[in-house]
Amino acid sequence: MKLVNTASEPTTARINLKNHRSSKARVIRLTGEKGTSENNIDDRTNVVPAEQQLSPDANGVDVEIPANSLNIVRVK
Repeated sequence: MKLVNTASEPTTARINLKNHRSSKARVIRLTGEKGTSENNIDDRTNVVPAEQQLSPDANGVDVEIPANSLNIVRVK
């Protein structure tokens, strides 16, 4: 699933997995200091993907969502 935070403040989300047994989850995230951050010739790594492992419990998983970010959550 995809989670987007266009706000300038971070937030959290709880993904309900009540009817799904899951032992693994991960998030692949793109984020920048500002919503207008982009890569360019001088700074090619201003916005790069980062991956984080998540720990689902029996009912779901909590995801930290940084400001100005696109987050792709994969649950197995």
